[in-house]
Amino acid sequence: MSKAGESKEMNSKHSQDQVNQKTTVDSGGQRETKQLKTRLIPIWLRFVLLVVIAIFALCIGAMIGYGVIGEGNLLDVFHVETWKHIRDIVTKGT
Repeated sequence: MSKAGESKEMNSKHSQDQVNQKTTVDSGGQRETKQLKTRLIPIWLRFVLLVVIAIFALCIGAMIGYGVIGEGNLLDVFHVETWKHIRDIVTKGT
């Protein structure tokens, strides 16, 4: 095969591999091929999951604090009157 034919064959083979690999040139001038990693969970979904888990943890923590430690009803923590009463107690103390 001629050198031009080998070059075309390598270029077509290289373009097919670009989907899964990335070629870089290091400081010595040598080419390195790195395997690209695909993310199992996208970044935006990670952010949404983080927010949902944080809200869930806040609710569970408030229920434990008010219901178990404070000896109240676990579900009373979700009533607006409960939070108004807590705010009144905190603001009258100052």
